[in-house]
Amino acid sequence: MLTSIPMLHIRLSVLSLVAALMLGLSPLLAAQVNAAAEQELFRLLNQERVRAKLPPLAINAQLRNAARAHARLMAEHKGLSHKYATELPLQERLAATGLRSDRAAENVAYGENAAEAHAGLMESPPHRANILNPAYDTIGIGVVRGADLLYVVEDFAHVLREYSSPELEKIVATRALEIRSQAHLPRLPQRAGDELRRQACLMAHQDKLESQAILKLPGVRRAVTFTTTQPKDLPPSAREALLWREAKAFAVGACFARSPSAPGGTNWIALAIY
Repeated sequence: MLTSIPMLHIRLSVLSLVAALMLGLSPLLAAQVNAAAEQELFRLLNQERVRAKLPPLAINAQLRNAARAHARLMAEHKGLSHKYATELPLQERLAATGLRSDRAAENVAYGENAAEAHAGLMESPPHRANILNPAYDTIGIGVVRGADLLYVVEDFAHVLREYSSPELEKIVATRALEIRSQAHLPRLPQRAGDELRRQACLMAHQDKLESQAILKLPGVRRAVTFTTTQPKDLPPSAREALLWREAKAFAVGACFARSPSAPGGTNWIALAIY
C-alpha cells in the first residue's frame, strides 16, 4: 500500500543521516531507530506501573543500546526472537554493555505503531508480568522500523549499585559488628583484609567459592565465603561464625566481578575469624 511521507519526516531523516555521518555510524542503522516510538512506549509502560501502584522504571542507556541492537536484528530477520545465532544470551548480552545487574528479562513485539505494540504486550500474560514486575527498576527500549512494521524490544533489569572493594568491605564489617553488638558480645577488632581481597577475586576468577585457602592463613580459625548482591545481608553461616564466643578478631575481603554463573556481576566476599 502506498503512503505519503510528511515533509517534516523527510527533514528529520536528512538530519539523522548527517548526524550519523558526523559520528562515523552506519547511516542505515542510525536511520532505523524510532526514538519517538521508544519514548511513547516508555510513557505507556510507566503509566501501567503507576496504575498498578508500582514505582516507574528508569531509562538506562546501556539497556537501550542493547535493545536497539536486538531490534535491528529482528527487523533484518523480519520476525520476533529473543536470540539470534550471532548473539549472546540475554544476561551476557546486557553484561557486555558494562551493566551491573542481578536479574533481567526481555519483551519483544511488533506493530504498526507504539500503542499497538504496547497493547499486544499487555494482553500477553508473560510480557505483562515483566512490565509489572516490582523486582525491576530499569529499562531500555529499542524500536526499529522495518519495511512496514515497528520492531520493539524492551530490556528490563534490576541494576546493582556499584561499590569499590574497600566500600564493600566496610559495609560487611559494619554489619558484622552490628551482629555482635545485637548479641551482646564483645566488639571484635578488625584486621587488614588485603589477602582476603585477593582470595575473593581469585574465587571470582575461578567462579567457585573456596574457604580452604583462607583457613591456611596465619591465625585464621574460621572462614566463610559467599556471594551477594546485597552486601548488608550476611548469610547464616557468616552470622554463626561472627557469634562464635571464642572469636578474637575478624577480617573481610571483597571483590566485585562477573563470572559464568553471574554474568551481570556479583560481590564475592571472604570473611575470616581469628
